[in-house]
Amino acid sequence: MSFEVNLPTGGGVVAAYPPKNVAGIKASGGNTKIMLNWSDPTDTVGDDGTTFVKWKGTKVVRKLGAYPVNERDGVQIIDNQVRDAYKTTAFVDTGLTNDQTYYYGFFPYSDENAYNRNEVNRITGVPTSYKIYGVRIDTTNSNPETALTYTDDAVGMQAKSDLWDEFFGIYPCLFKNGAEVGKLNKNNFAQFEDGTSADITSGSAGDVMIAFPRRGLKITTTGNYIDIKMTDDPNNGDFDYLAHTRGSVSKDVFYLGAYKGVVSSNKLRSLSGSSPTVSTTLTNFRTYAQANGSGYELSCFHQLTYRQAMYILKYKNLNSQAALGKGYTGGSAKQSTGATNTKGMDYGSTSSSTERVKLFGIEDFWGNIWEWVDGMFCNSSRHILTGTDSFNNSATGYTDQGQAATGDLSGYLSKVQGTSGMGFLPKVCGGSSSTYHSDYASLSAGCFARFGGLWSGGDNAGAFCVDVDYSASYSFSGLGARLMYL
Repeated sequence: MSFEVNLPTGGGVVAAYPPKNVAGIKASGGNTKIMLNWSDPTDTVGDDGTTFVKWKGTKVVRKLGAYPVNERDGVQIIDNQVRDAYKTTAFVDTGLTNDQTYYYGFFPYSDENAYNRNEVNRITGVPTSYKIYGVRIDTTNSNPETALTYTDDAVGMQAKSDLWDEFFGIYPCLFKNGAEVGKLNKNNFAQFEDGTSADITSGSAGDVMIAFPRRGLKITTTGNYIDIKMTDDPNNGDFDYLAHTRGSVSKDVFYLGAYKGVVSSNKLRSLSGSSPTVSTTLTNFRTYAQANGSGYELSCFHQLTYRQAMYILKYKNLNSQAALGKGYTGGSAKQSTGATNTKGMDYGSTSSSTERVKLFGIEDFWGNIWEWVDGMFCNSSRHILTGTDSFNNSATGYTDQGQAATGDLSGYLSKVQGTSGMGFLPKVCGGSSSTYHSDYASLSAGCFARFGGLWSGGDNAGAFCVDVDYSASYSFSGLGARLMYL
């Protein structure tokens, strides 16, 4: 391919070669802005080592209604001459109109002024007005419903509204080898979205998982108030993204097993129609989860905090058993998975203690059996140590979130820690099954966490029922696990 290039002196034109294409083009929308990332081309070098096309710069041109066809067709927003300046740090195109589609063309050019106008160097972007939904808890008000007030963009929202699910963006899917096989029907997990059958029982087709797209979460305590805020802005510096972080790597989605886990062929799985595995240590469950491959783990603490915050925002009631359902807490033995496959994404009964609870697509969100929670340890001085990667039994490499208590705690929650790092762990246990957070919890030095409650637990179950009271080597017949992919 040749391009016409104007010479600085003399008449006529000559043929010259342009640089190669840009790579890794990304566009993400913000409020009246679009963030652009790309890699500039390297120089073109011949077999003999001679450089015969030298990249000089990349011009980015913006246009409405259609892609720019050349470097003069539209508004030039930057002429970048520092290679890969925006590979990891985005160039921000500001002053745009929300919900308007903008067309971008990237035009690398050589030191001889030859432009690459290849159509692959294009992308669109749409600025979006991100939302911040908040709820404030008055910790002096013991009424688990009236203590909460919606704030920010949540003012005017209704508790339990389907609009909350639209904001959260969650969905069920069949998941195999670290990738989605297909989205499932939210009203029948045994089907894909198009109505065709999905194998959710054998394990050969994958695991049934719930996808949680990236949202920012901020939990703060000021005086007698706890503020819980969530945003759909994937990169708001005022928010934490701990549930979507793996070490130093940001993740767009984390996945949790829709069911309590079953160990099959020495792997922890999330399958319908199975009897959940119990009587297994945290250490062994972690090994079974990781045996699925890179990215697979047990459900962890920051993901628990995240879904607890989702519950508070949507249901606006700290008494989860009164708001959604008692869960399977009045039975006599563990129950097999899949009982709620046709119950939608949220389901429960406030009158029956043998009806299973389903919340955000997660069966037995509380009740049936406890589940281990990895990635959190309460050390000998009751500091809370949390991790996002390299999970282990000594909390090596974990972050110290601060001291939660000066002595061991147990009882019905009346106050929680109320920070992004420590979430809803107990701070004061002086409530009851119908006041404040309405759930039983405990915190003991040198222990790991379990969550949810047991088949015979009664009121000792719910969205905030967390007992930090076991060593990693402990096991019993009512304690299982839930699979995660991060």
